[in-house]
Order: sequence, then C-alpha cells, then structure tokens
Amino acid sequence: MGVLSFAILTALGAYIAIPLPFTPVPITLQTLFVLLSGAILGAIEGSLSQILYITIGALGMPVYAGATGGFAHILGPTGGYLIGFVISSFIAGIMCKRSTRAWKVFFGFAIAELPIFLLGLTFLATFTHSNLIVTLKMGLLPFIPGEIIKIGTAGSIMKTLRHLRKAVNLK
Repeated sequence: MGVLSFAILTALGAYIAIPLPFTPVPITLQTLFVLLSGAILGAIEGSLSQILYITIGALGMPVYAGATGGFAHILGPTGGYLIGFVISSFIAGIMCKRSTRAWKVFFGFAIAELPIFLLGLTFLATFTHSNLIVTLKMGLLPFIPGEIIKIGTAGSIMKTLRHLRKAVNLK
C-alpha cells in the first residue's frame, strides 16, 4: 500500500509544477515525495514506488510534470531526473535508516538528491546539446533554493514522525 501511495504522491507532486521559460525542466514537488518515499518506506520499497511511478507514466498515464505521460519522456531531456528518482529514494532510505539525528537526516537527503541532478543534467546536456555552463543554468541553479526548502521540509516531517512514533511506542 505504501508503494502505491508514494507513486501517487509523486504524481501529485508533478501536478504542482511551475514551468520556467528557459528550460524544459519545471519546478515541482516531486523530489519532496521521492525523499520521503525512501525515508518512510525504506530503500527497497521507496525505490519500488518510484519505479511504479515511472512505469505508470511510461505507459501513457499523464502523471509527469505538465500532466504528460509516455515512454518518450524517459528518453528525453528530463528523463535523467525521472531515472534519478529511483536511486535517490534508495539512498534516502539507507541514509535515514542509519541515523535519527536531524543534521544527518538533512545531510542524507542532500546526498540522496545527487543522482537526480547528476542523471538529470547528463540527459539535459545530451538532448539540448548544451555546454556545462548552460546545462547548469537550465538544470541545476534555478532549483537549488527550492531543493533546500524541500530537504528541510522532508527532514521536519521525518523528525515529527519519529516523535509521534515515540509517543505511541512504535518502532
């Protein structure tokens, strides 16, 4: 149930999109749910939720940013970001399992975002034939402030969940 829930949440995060005129990559809430999927479900189930999300979109359901879908998105300029979701969720799951300290969770989320941007920038540069500076301006720099906010939000949610679990004596 959790795998399906986070696939749906990631899809809903894609619907909250702000298109930017200078890049095919919009600002969305997807990465918040990618991080939380790994942190809450664990590395394996979190990754499975993202594989399910990508598969549903690849099959044509309009779950990607801009209410779009289709296999071409995975093989297009934003496909690397989508593929990075799977790895990112896995890393978030590992990092959050290892530590409950707030600063380590925040740091873990920052590390977990690296595959999204490394793969995303690689695909973006390949498909737009852009040099490194242009690629960074299109695919990374405009997103840093929002990602910091999403990492902080995800960390705060995890801290709250841990306190709630302690209060009701859950693991």
